[in-house]
Amino acid sequence: MVVKKVAVRPRKTTRSEPPRQPAERTIAIAIVPPVEGARVQVQVAADQWLQGSTDANGYVAWQWSDSLGDSALEIITEQYEYYLQSVHFTTFTDPGVGPPPLNCQLVVGQDLPPLVPRQVAPPVVIETPKPTPPGSACQPLHADGVTIRNAQNQRISLCGYDAFTAIRMLLDGKDIQPFIDESLRYGFNLWRVFGMASANQNGYYSLSPNEPGYYDAIRQLVQRLSNVGIYYLHTTYADCQDVGFDTSVWLQVADVLRPYQEAVFLSGGNEWSKNYWNPQALTNPNVKWWSRGSDIGDAEPPLPNGSFVEFHPRRDYPKALDDTIASQTWLQYHDHMNVPLIIDEPPRCGEDGSGPEYADPGIVWRFARSYSGGCAGAVLHMRPGQKGALIEPGSLNDTIATAWQQGMRLA
Repeated sequence: MVVKKVAVRPRKTTRSEPPRQPAERTIAIAIVPPVEGARVQVQVAADQWLQGSTDANGYVAWQWSDSLGDSALEIITEQYEYYLQSVHFTTFTDPGVGPPPLNCQLVVGQDLPPLVPRQVAPPVVIETPKPTPPGSACQPLHADGVTIRNAQNQRISLCGYDAFTAIRMLLDGKDIQPFIDESLRYGFNLWRVFGMASANQNGYYSLSPNEPGYYDAIRQLVQRLSNVGIYYLHTTYADCQDVGFDTSVWLQVADVLRPYQEAVFLSGGNEWSKNYWNPQALTNPNVKWWSRGSDIGDAEPPLPNGSFVEFHPRRDYPKALDDTIASQTWLQYHDHMNVPLIIDEPPRCGEDGSGPEYADPGIVWRFARSYSGGCAGAVLHMRPGQKGALIEPGSLNDTIATAWQQGMRLA
């Protein structure tokens, strides 16, 4: 057998070019016909968007890497419907692309579907109550499911304010008329007043039902408020870890307030699980409006409920803004509390608030507007009302109080 030797040619080697790296380029959005001032956003990462506004030619552009291909385009403008569209920008990995820069412009109305003009809906006529002139006596109110209505059967949402120290001020001989005048000026028609307090807990004042003149001060306070149209939300128990929990206080307060019950909302107390009192130990006080009080933030009101319920919502923005609606529907449909709801301690607003967002009058207005849309009332929670101080004219708190009242207004 003959073995034939075959020459093997050496394999040629080729030097490959290094892969091209992403490069900067211009990406642009144009709208035809041109729309000036449209807010345009292009998604470049899961939680990152390029933002800009169109010029007079309907054009906006950015510098970004040519590695961006598939994306989402969002356009917001008053004249047109909300626009959200999947888009593709040319990338350096697309076949047949040339050398950089791979500038890419997408035209809404040519390359992409056009904007759709916004349809203006006819105005909706909603029955709104005629506001009671400031200084008029409190009107009788009645429940209609979760709604409170006046004698004319018009829906009411009470615009409340903190007046924690009102009883303390009366016992100390302080003139509360400036505070009443302030509330009438701002349109506050509900005072949330604490029936007890401990300086060890709040850091600034104490109040005990055992003090001489305590129940007389409550009687005087409700008389003065009801005569000028300010409803009285009496928060019976607070700081019981220091003051103590005595159910006879509940019954004695109810006896004092019963003759004025058309103008009174009697609350069991503040944050029972934090303040060492038992809402289940409270019996029906036989007044028109009563509640077993509140728990800490985002915890359901104590059960069984009275003729109204109170709720302390969460304070973490922006979820707290979602909760202005969610808490209303959850309590009504999940917890089956088909009685009026008063938000008695929302996030603290204004100076030294629960967060910087609550110093924004626009955000505060949105909270109040949501509350007024479905709640029987909501209380503006601010430092001056907590500590028995007047709101300084021209201050941030002044602006916040005005925004709250405007948001709560139904007429």
